[in-house]
Amino acid sequence: GRAGRAAAAETRAPPQAQLLARHTGPLRLVGLTTLPAELAMVFAAHTGPLELPGVTALERPAEEALARHAGELVLPGLTMVDSRALAARLLAAGRRDWSRLTTLGPDAAVVHAASPEPLDLTGMVGAVAARAELDPATAAVLARHSGDLGLTDTRQLDAPAAAALARHPGTSDHGVVEPPADDLRALEPHGGRQRLPAGR
Repeated sequence: GRAGRAAAAETRAPPQAQLLARHTGPLRLVGLTTLPAELAMVFAAHTGPLELPGVTALERPAEEALARHAGELVLPGLTMVDSRALAARLLAAGRRDWSRLTTLGPDAAVVHAASPEPLDLTGMVGAVAARAELDPATAAVLARHSGDLGLTDTRQLDAPAAAALARHPGTSDHGVVEPPADDLRALEPHGGRQRLPAGR
């Protein structure tokens, strides 16, 4: 069971990590840049606020473990998230700044796309901007971005992706050259400004 796995992980963790995890106050571990799953399981047992500012990516088992952390969880440096549980945990805690995020796994993407609040997804927008084609799942996430969308290199946008982008309230720039009529109709509900290439 989960308790057995946590106990096994604790026996493999360095003594310093075990001592830190038993600390009842806030933990801010600036020097950590990676966090193996066995260490994540140990720190998940910590009851106070836990901040890992240097960690940019985690393996999925580590994400799942940290999602169970009982106290405040701060992971400001994440550039990728795969776990639905971790994404939901951070969003539920009020995190809106995801500006460093560049990659979302399919499960985490579903959670972000369903966020009732706008999110700062500047990093995602930048990572996607150079793509020629935008899939519906990614479009649904970008629609939650609190700023403008600069997708001028996007040349292909099917109806489901266009419908997802139509929910974005800000300015949307994309380079779709000859979108089919159905795709144009899908963009019509867009509440903000849209800029298509000249000639459309």
